[in-house]
Amino acid sequence: MSAVPSAIARDVSYPAGPGAPKLATRAALYFFVVAAAAVGAAVPLVERLKPGTHGWTTFVILGAIAAVAQLFVVRTPRNQSYHTTIVFLIPAAMLLPPELVVLMGVVQHIPEWLKNRNAWYIQIFNICNWTLASLAAWASFHAVLELGSSSHLRFALAGLAAAGAMVAVNHVLMAPMLYLARGHSIRDSGLFSFPSLSTDLVLAMLGVATAAFWQDNPWLISFAVAPLLLIHRSLSVPQLQEEARVDPKTGLFNARHFAVALTEELTRAQRFERPLSLVMADLDLLRDINNTYGHLAGDAVLQGIAEVFRAQLRHYDVPARFGGEEFAILLPETPPEQAFEIAERIRRTVAERAFDVSTSSDPIHATISIGVAAFPRDGADANELIHQADLAVYRAKLQGRNRVLDATFEPLLIPENREGRLMAVPEDGDHHAPLPPPAKEVPDHDRRHPRPHALHGPRFLSLSNRLVAFVGLVSFVGIAAGLLGWVFGNSTDWIGLAAIVALVGVGQALALEVDNGSISVSAVGSIAGAALFGPRAALALAVTIALAMMTIARRSRRSARCPPKITRDRAGIASTSPSQPSERGSRVSW
Repeated sequence: MSAVPSAIARDVSYPAGPGAPKLATRAALYFFVVAAAAVGAAVPLVERLKPGTHGWTTFVILGAIAAVAQLFVVRTPRNQSYHTTIVFLIPAAMLLPPELVVLMGVVQHIPEWLKNRNAWYIQIFNICNWTLASLAAWASFHAVLELGSSSHLRFALAGLAAAGAMVAVNHVLMAPMLYLARGHSIRDSGLFSFPSLSTDLVLAMLGVATAAFWQDNPWLISFAVAPLLLIHRSLSVPQLQEEARVDPKTGLFNARHFAVALTEELTRAQRFERPLSLVMADLDLLRDINNTYGHLAGDAVLQGIAEVFRAQLRHYDVPARFGGEEFAILLPETPPEQAFEIAERIRRTVAERAFDVSTSSDPIHATISIGVAAFPRDGADANELIHQADLAVYRAKLQGRNRVLDATFEPLLIPENREGRLMAVPEDGDHHAPLPPPAKEVPDHDRRHPRPHALHGPRFLSLSNRLVAFVGLVSFVGIAAGLLGWVFGNSTDWIGLAAIVALVGVGQALALEVDNGSISVSAVGSIAGAALFGPRAALALAVTIALAMMTIARRSRRSARCPPKITRDRAGIASTSPSQPSERGSRVSW
C-alpha cells in the first residue's frame, strides 16, 4: 500500500483488484482512527451548508483546477508521488468558509479515483488526510488573522501559518500509515527530509500568493500559476537522480555513484586519518547458471545477492554492482580485520541461501569469491585500492572459489597442473594458452599515485583579437549604462533593492549547469527589480549575477578534477581515470 503527500501530498496509488495490497491489522486500525476523525470534523460543517452559502463560485473554480492538477503526477523512487494540487488547496482554505473547505478533499480525488481505480481504502485515506489538513490550514489562517497588526503583514503571516499547518498535518498523518502498512520508517520514507518538506512548503507558499492575487486582482492569477509547469517538470529530478546512481537490475548503486562515494570517503579518511576498507566480490560460475537455467535465473541470483548485501551491511556502507557479475562494497570507518569479518559473513550467507528461480523446480545455490583491501595499508588512492582488492578476488578464484582473501603481497597461487584457459585464436591454432605469469609486486616506495591535474579556464588575452574587441566593447557599454542608471535613477528604496539583489544572487548561485551554460531563475528577480526600481537596479543586479556565475565556474572546475571513472583493463583489473566535467508536496504510494 502506498500513500502520498500531495503537491506534495502523499497519497496511495496501487490499483484495486486481486493485486492490490492488503492492509495489515495495525494499519487498518489506524485507517479507521483517521477516517473517524475526518468524519467527526466534517459532518457538523456539512450540515451547515445552504444554497446561500457564500463562496460557491470560488469553490467551483478552485475545485475544478485542483481536480485537474491531481491527475498530473510525478512518481518518485520512494513510493511517493508529487502533485501541485496544494497550490489550489491553500487558497481554498484561506478564501472559503469551512463547510466548503471540507469538500475540497473529496472533489480533488474523484477524477483520479475514476482514472486510476485505486483501492478504496487507499483513496479514502487520502481524502480523509487532506480533509483534516485543509481544516487545520483554515483554522491556523483565521487564528493568526485575528491577531492585531497591520493588515498586509497579518495576511502574510496567516498565509504562512496555513501553509505550515497543511504540510505538517499531511506529513504527520501519512508517516504512521507508511510504517504500519509498508514498514517504511520515517527515515526511509523521506517524508520529513529537507527536499520533501521544502518542496511542499514552496508550493504551499505559491498557493498563498494565488490567494492574494485572487483578492486583489484575479487576472494576475495566471502569472502566479504559470510557474507550475516548470515546477512540475522539476519534480521529476529526484527520479532521474535515482536512476542515474542505481543499477536497475539489483537496486544497488551503480559504478558511477560508487566512484563518487569512494573519492569522497577516501578524501575524508586521508584528512582525518580514519580507516576505510574496500570489498570486491565476484559471483562464481554465472555463465554455468545462465547456460543451465537461463539468463532469468542468473538475474534472480544477482538480485538475491543484492538482498544479502542489504541485509548484512550497515546503513552507511555503499554496495554497488561493479560489472556483470561483479560487486563492490565501500566500508567507511572500517579497519581491515572488521572488513574481513563482514565479507566472510556475506560469503557464508550467500553460500547457505537457496535461490528460487522460475526455470527450475528446485532452488539453486551459488557462491561468491571476495577480496578485501584497506586504506592506507594496501593503497592511498582509489586506483590502488580497487586493484589490490581485485587481485585478491583473482587469487580466491584460483584457489577454488567461495572464499575470502585479504589483499596481501603474496604471489598468486597457481596450481602446477592447472589447464590453460580458452582463448580466441585462428581455426588451425592451439585453442589453449598458458596462464600469464604472476604479477611482480612493486615496493611501496616505487608506487606512483596519480596527481590531480589543474584545469584552467580560457584567459582573456589568449582569445582572438576580434573576440577581445567585442567583449571589451560590450563591457564598456554595459558598465557605462549601469553607472548612468545608478547616477540618474530616482529610486530610494535601498532596503527593497538589497532584498531583490540578494534573491537574484541566490537564484543564480543555485543555477542548473548544462552543456553550454546554465539555467537559473535569476531572470525573475531581474525583471522584478527593473520594474520596481528602474535603471538604478541594473548595475547592482548585473554585478550580483556575474559574481554568482564566477562561483559556479569555480565549482565546475573543482568537480572536474573528480570523481574518477571506474574502468577495467584487458586483464579484468579495475582502474580509474579522471572523468570529464559534467556539463523535487508529494504523495506516498502504499
